[in-house]
Amino acid sequence: MKTKHWSFAISTVLCSCVWFSRFHAGRVEYEKLKEARSTEEARKQFNSYSVKTQIDIYLFGLKHIEPDDSSSKKFLVDDGEKKIPTIILRIRDTDEEFDKAYLMEVVSLINKDCRCVTEEQKEILFQIGSSLKGYHQGRFKQAFEELIQ
Repeated sequence: MKTKHWSFAISTVLCSCVWFSRFHAGRVEYEKLKEARSTEEARKQFNSYSVKTQIDIYLFGLKHIEPDDSSSKKFLVDDGEKKIPTIILRIRDTDEEFDKAYLMEVVSLINKDCRCVTEEQKEILFQIGSSLKGYHQGRFKQAFEELIQ
């Protein structure tokens, strides 16, 4: 009897996770990218989305795909100078420390090429980083240090 109870409980949890994951931002677009026949086709598809959706796709791959899929990061970094304001707004507005830390890494990568993050934006990012805790704070701070070098 106990075995059946545990089997039912585990099945229910797994089904709930699968069902719930269907509603995560970026899932549909992520799946379309994975259907692309070439990197160039995937890049073109990725670039057809708004920056907000591009961020959703990137974070979906990191948070909901096993093993973590950061392959869309290279697309998010492309033409990044135009994307920085939107990415920083997302970092500021999200409650998810995971998102803040991983998006800070993207900002740092973009800035390596363009040196386009303003002093005002750096101050905003510093304040955000100061409010984080634990692992995500360390990850965020490391990316921030790379940004200001």
